[in-house]
Amino acid sequence: MVNEKYWRANKTSERVHLCFEQKACLGGFVEEGNEAVECLIGYTGILCSVCNKTEDEEGRRFMRSGKTGCSYCPKFLYNTIRIIGF
Repeated sequence: MVNEKYWRANKTSERVHLCFEQKACLGGFVEEGNEAVECLIGYTGILCSVCNKTEDEEGRRFMRSGKTGCSYCPKFLYNTIRIIGF
């Protein structure tokens, strides 16, 4: 079992790493269906350091927020209005 804030590549790996964005790493290596669930929603990849660009169950995507964090992407309409400058 791996503690929160830490990540490992798979459930048999003995190499454990401290995550950059520590809240993103849930610890352990729980299998849900065929996918491993070791990262907080919105995070994926090695050390849970990549923002998940695939849509979640509510159709939202994630973007980089700060140096290591991820947050929901603004809605398309909101971004369009910001770009146009209204």
